[in-house]
Amino acid sequence: MGEQDVVTARYEGKKAIDLSRVRFATSPNSPALPAELHEESKTWSLKLPGADAQSSYDVFAIYEGQVISKLRVVSYPKQRHKLTLVPVNDAKLDKAQIERELNSIYNSVGIHFDVEVDARMRGNYSWDRDGDGKLSVVGKSFFGRVREGEGECGDGVPEEGLYAACRYA
Repeated sequence: MGEQDVVTARYEGKKAIDLSRVRFATSPNSPALPAELHEESKTWSLKLPGADAQSSYDVFAIYEGQVISKLRVVSYPKQRHKLTLVPVNDAKLDKAQIERELNSIYNSVGIHFDVEVDARMRGNYSWDRDGDGKLSVVGKSFFGRVREGEGECGDGVPEEGLYAACRYA
């Protein structure tokens, strides 16, 4: 958002052209954008102007007055996310490494992660109300709630196996 960026453009056309005569612009008649030609690889490094969030513009590749290609550039607002990891069993989590890896991938597109590790559940079995080591979903669900007014198991369907056959909202 609002920051200059660099992209690589490549010519893969079948027609032989003088690559040094290709120019890049935001409209066919506007001034050329800064671009560095790499003839051996038939590529250019283009410096794109920054744009406000939620805006877009086109970049045209122009050769001898003709548009030979177009790139749509879209700008999104920067995002920041808090990610909380909960280790299970004896898993060892390296908060700094996970945060570094995520940000090395996503920072280039304006997304940043703040990583926390919350180990409060390690060894905590307060959720096991009947002491059997199993998660009970009778009358409620791990993923939702029993619909109001349907009784203990939705419509009175008897329990089957470990779980009640209930419908969830």
